[in-house]
Amino acid sequence: MESLDKRSLSTERYVYWWADGVYTGLRDEDTDKQCLLVIMGVKPDGSKERVAIGNGFRESKESWRGPLLDLKERGFATRARYWQPVTEPWGSGPH
Repeated sequence: MESLDKRSLSTERYVYWWADGVYTGLRDEDTDKQCLLVIMGVKPDGSKERVAIGNGFRESKESWRGPLLDLKERGFATRARYWQPVTEPWGSGPH
């Protein structure tokens, strides 16, 4: 089975997806405000799957850029135009 973090997304179809930062509560001086950046997708049949997960810092634009660029490289397409970390990797043209 191909790893979820490496598989191609070019043939996948999601009716919607969401991105969230998950804070574990395990912090010390070096890890304050670190979180897991999780992107979930929902398929037309209603099933949910994790499309990406990465490390982030305070859910910043810079933190989201890495996981979003990874999705783009794996063939994920989006029509989102309103969220800056999404529109930068994909550009503002038609998707």
